[in-house]
Amino acid sequence: MMTGAGTTEDPYIVDTIEDFRTAIAKVCDYVKLDADLDCSDLDYWNGITTWAKTIDLCGHTIKNVNINSS
Repeated sequence: MMTGAGTTEDPYIVDTIEDFRTAIAKVCDYVKLDADLDCSDLDYWNGITTWAKTIDLCGHTIKNVNINSS
């Protein structure tokens, strides 16, 4: 479950790919990963737009991302 307010002082903390996608789609100052994310269950990310000013991986990884170039 995503926690936080998306501010620098109280960032969105995410630990699932669904929460990550939700958090970066919101206008916010800060998103912070709390776990490694594996996108292998997703076919493609289409139309990714991020409104987050800062995405802090905190030493975690996002792997197996397939991005459709169209």
